[in-house]
Amino acid sequence: MGNGTGANTGEAHSGGVQAELAAQRILGTSVDFEDAISDAKTAAGKVPGVTGWSGYSGEHADSIRDVEDQCVTIAGNTQSGAEEISHTDHESGGDFSASGGDLSRPVNVELY
Repeated sequence: MGNGTGANTGEAHSGGVQAELAAQRILGTSVDFEDAISDAKTAAGKVPGVTGWSGYSGEHADSIRDVEDQCVTIAGNTQSGAEEISHTDHESGGDFSASGGDLSRPVNVELY
């Protein structure tokens, strides 16, 4: 572990893009789940009289929708966070370039 701080905004944004692709792959899973439960209900028929299909489908489809929404939110937050860090770095970069003060330790190097 070093003594520096910072973020690799390129990697962070790339991670956000990957999260967005993953979110896109799972979008619609809740609808697929509801369709599968409906098909199972139809296939089971009225005998032996299994009930609870709608409650089960609704409860779990809501949970799946929550996961879909969270994946989209995570992807967006990761990308916008990377963009905001990059903007802040760019905006404040000039403030520190002319400081000229020497530090007693190396900067941006791994010390361990």
